[in-house]
Amino acid sequence: MTADFVPFADLIAALCFVLALRFKNSVWAVAGSVIAILTALMQPDVFSYTAIVVGIVIGGAVATVIVKRSRAERLAQLIPVLYGVSGLAAFLTATGILISTGVPTEALAAVGVFMCLLFGVASALLAGRAFFSEQENRHPWLGACVGLAVAGLGFTMSSLILIVAGGLVCSACARMALKSE
Repeated sequence: MTADFVPFADLIAALCFVLALRFKNSVWAVAGSVIAILTALMQPDVFSYTAIVVGIVIGGAVATVIVKRSRAERLAQLIPVLYGVSGLAAFLTATGILISTGVPTEALAAVGVFMCLLFGVASALLAGRAFFSEQENRHPWLGACVGLAVAGLGFTMSSLILIVAGGLVCSACARMALKSE
């Protein structure tokens, strides 16, 4: 894949995410996700395809078990748990980057690591609070935290699509939260 194609593919994926928010149609979101994932997998510096497949299988299996073991009336409370897992994944990725390479010297990457750590932990804490609470509508602020953690991961990894997707998730969730208050 040529270096010029990656920003173009990221732009198309980002456009799909914006269209998904605009038209409230998950087909656009799925298309954007597929484009972003395929673009990432075609990069020449992919560390290990085996590790990626193992991660997808383990994550899918854990999510399937969680959803199948939950009672139908508790499914709404699973949303914050899955948000929290996403934030925790961003946190663990940033931690792995810190362990393997140390604190990034580039300012933007250092800010990205800080965002991942801060908002990854915040989303995990909010997820626990929302899961054990009977109040509804705690999800939007949780989603905003996860979006910021993903955007921070994008800054850390110099990934335009993670920055855009995280920013879109954050802004959409913050907007929902402000409308519901």
